[in-house]
Amino acid sequence: MRVHGMVGEPTLDELLADDIMRPVMKSAGLDAGGLRALLRELAHRLAPDNLTPRCGCSSAPELQPAAG
Repeated sequence: MRVHGMVGEPTLDELLADDIMRPVMKSAGLDAGGLRALLRELAHRLAPDNLTPRCGCSSAPELQPAAG
């Protein structure tokens, strides 16, 4: 995939250094460090170990319904 002249997906560093991202972050009241912190917090909250099933069922493979 080619994105803004890059081959493959851009890294976080490349995205944060992008000319388009700077004014976007500034208008949101963030700098690169602030956005990194928000993304780190989001990743931590979305980590599989931190997710709790809402239905009360277990995510353990042995407790999943059998295919059939």
